[in-house]
Amino acid sequence: MKNKIKTTIGMILILIAFIALIVAAIWATVFKFHNPDMTDLRLCIENPGPTIIAIVSLIGFGVGEH
Repeated sequence: MKNKIKTTIGMILILIAFIALIVAAIWATVFKFHNPDMTDLRLCIENPGPTIIAIVSLIGFGVGEH
């Protein structure tokens, strides 16, 4: 019973992390198209949200995998 709950929670974390990565990629792409004159570093400084979401979701994926 305990192993089944652990597996279910892990699968939910992996699913949430995957969805968050997709959202962060779309958000960063839309921001890039709205500001085509910005360099990559300036895009990251002006809009750090997608980068933070991507890092947190990768950590969530690692936790859900174990």
